[in-house]
Amino acid sequence: MKTVTLSVATRDAVTRRALDAFSGERRGAHISFASADLLWKVLTAKRWGLLKAMTSGGAMTLREAARRAGRDVNYVEF
Repeated sequence: MKTVTLSVATRDAVTRRALDAFSGERRGAHISFASADLLWKVLTAKRWGLLKAMTSGGAMTLREAARRAGRDVNYVEF
């Protein structure tokens, strides 16, 4: 199972994390946003519901994630 951390971070913080990664320091996968407004613009209610359905579910297919979220798999995209 892979964990992805979503955060609001400054450009300096993202650059520092990238430089640490290039020098071999592993901190896991991160997706950072410049502001909370941008995070919530990108992470719509439907996307948030899909993430909640996937949380603590272990590895699963896209079809299973859609089923858990009550969504039609044909309208769920990565």
